[in-house]
Amino acid sequence: DARGMEAVPPFKGILPDEATGKRAEPRGFFDVPDSETILSDSKQVAQTITSIYERTCQEIRDAQCCGYVFGEVRDSLADLSSRLVERQISFDTVDGVWAVPPQTVRGLRSKHWWHEMRTQMRPFAFANIWARIGADVRNEQPIDWAALGLQEENIVVVKCSLPPSALMSFAWSTCSLEACRRLASQCLRMLTPERLLTLLAYLWPFRWVYLLTWCLFAMALLLVQHSTADVAPLTLRDTLFFLFANATVAVHVLRLRAPVAHTFAESRAFKAAGSMALKRGQLEIAVGQYCCGQQEAAKLEEMWWLNARTRAEGRQLQVACLSNEALVLLRQQQWTRAATACTSALDLGPTDQISEAKLLYRRAIAQASLEQREAARCDLMRARALQPHDPDINRVLLAMQSGDAQRARAQREREEELDVGDH
Repeated sequence: DARGMEAVPPFKGILPDEATGKRAEPRGFFDVPDSETILSDSKQVAQTITSIYERTCQEIRDAQCCGYVFGEVRDSLADLSSRLVERQISFDTVDGVWAVPPQTVRGLRSKHWWHEMRTQMRPFAFANIWARIGADVRNEQPIDWAALGLQEENIVVVKCSLPPSALMSFAWSTCSLEACRRLASQCLRMLTPERLLTLLAYLWPFRWVYLLTWCLFAMALLLVQHSTADVAPLTLRDTLFFLFANATVAVHVLRLRAPVAHTFAESRAFKAAGSMALKRGQLEIAVGQYCCGQQEAAKLEEMWWLNARTRAEGRQLQVACLSNEALVLLRQQQWTRAATACTSALDLGPTDQISEAKLLYRRAIAQASLEQREAARCDLMRARALQPHDPDINRVLLAMQSGDAQRARAQREREEELDVGDH
């Protein structure tokens, strides 16, 4: 991942050339007229770097500076100016340059000297310094600038990323058979039977008997054509008719699949809108969005031609919308509606234990607020059986048991007082 690559304009000294091993002498890259002034303004920094580009266009190859790194700069000017001010660095203290990003100044490509300068800088791009710090940057490890012969206090960090050509080159160089094998193994581990069934249901939401009938019909037609090939040879017209028939069936399948995909998309969109409204504290809007999402998902129950997997996906979408709706209703202290929403979701049959325990817990909260303590206790016991280590379930159940014990003790005391009064 090259997004964390750090391009560093100034530092003390220049690395030796990788080919010759000789240390290049500074060429006055930062010959700024007012060199004592610290560049704290972004526009001033941009103008200065532009001036550097123009002056070093002819000198850069002679300097043999192997430390250049090309890259696209993101939000570099503000970072560069703040670092210069923070470290009290002025350009008169800089002897060389490690990286001069090409996008620091907007419209740089339109400059008349851009192409020539880029051509001259290409031999120095991605040279020795990237090979030394690349692994540390990718692993987010601190870079030992002293080991590179650099002084950290004179390094200014500017965020940049590698151009596409460099990324492709890096990917190609690191590609190997072992890496491909690991990637394939990881994909196979991720493709669980549950996910595979979900993918198949998305591609073919109809009853499987329809797909089987289509395949059997196509195979039967091919067998008939093959068996009668001696008497009536297969012509181009027959082949085109066969392809046209299958294409017609495929078009009808896509037309029938469109409302199913639209219903899923609408329901998920309503659910996402409800979640966004809930985050913003718009509880009434959130309830309405979740209700609309549940109603959209309920339309899938009316489509009798769908397979069981697709209908189950629709029911789980209803469960999610009803569960979130119950959460919002609990925050609004609408206990009856919250308990009804949880009951409707439980009747649909959530597939995973976490969702079922969450629904039981929320219904128990609503029932406890409605003074239906026995029903609330039963729901909490069922929820704890599904999620025994859930802290919220255990806390509410313990509080309810403590409250029941206190009420029972108070009831006994009142009965004893009544008995004493009777005597």
